[in-house]
Amino acid sequence: MQLISNVLFSIVLVYPVVFLREYCVGVDRLRQLKWLKQAATYLMFITLFFVINAAYIEAFIFFYIILLIPFGLSAGILLMKINRIALKFLNGTHILGIKEKRFAALVAVYGMLFIVLNLSNYAVNAQVLQTHQKVLEKVRGNDFRTEDLMWISQNPQTLVDQTDKLIEISDSEYKVVYSGNAIKIIRGTQIKDDTEYEYDLTYRRTSANSWELDGLYTTREVRSQ
Repeated sequence: MQLISNVLFSIVLVYPVVFLREYCVGVDRLRQLKWLKQAATYLMFITLFFVINAAYIEAFIFFYIILLIPFGLSAGILLMKINRIALKFLNGTHILGIKEKRFAALVAVYGMLFIVLNLSNYAVNAQVLQTHQKVLEKVRGNDFRTEDLMWISQNPQTLVDQTDKLIEISDSEYKVVYSGNAIKIIRGTQIKDDTEYEYDLTYRRTSANSWELDGLYTTREVRSQ
């Protein structure tokens, strides 16, 4: 399921190129489409590489937002100017220079991709929770709980003095509160003396599509009503 999620996530990132295709018209249409196809192919391979290698995905998303999105917008405006397409949001029967029905179809497909991607993420969330339960079961059955949990974690220093608190929380009181492609945050809640305690454990995906405990970076106390 994680592999499917990776592919869907890559398609979602590359899909905006399809909108640029609508601006390839006129006598240079075939040449522009050839250039766009080559750019989309390279972008897809690059995106898949970084998505699969989960350790670099955060840097890639930053690069995507800071550079690729502005570049894509600039490319769209350039194609519209070259092909003399009106630079307006609404222009008669067109939206952003694309026929309304065509634009609606492209947006609908994009929306469906997001829905399927979220469904696959939910399935992966369940797998990560199962991984977390296995970690807790292993620690609970060990006399050296702290040492064992710290050995499993990528950043053991964040778990010092927290082991007993974490294993006291029942499995049903853990839930995924952040669902990224390469990072999941699992929150455990516990109520003691009218005070609710929250512990946010981070799990990171490896390039082998397995999930490993990273560490405990956030703890908080919330006064119960």
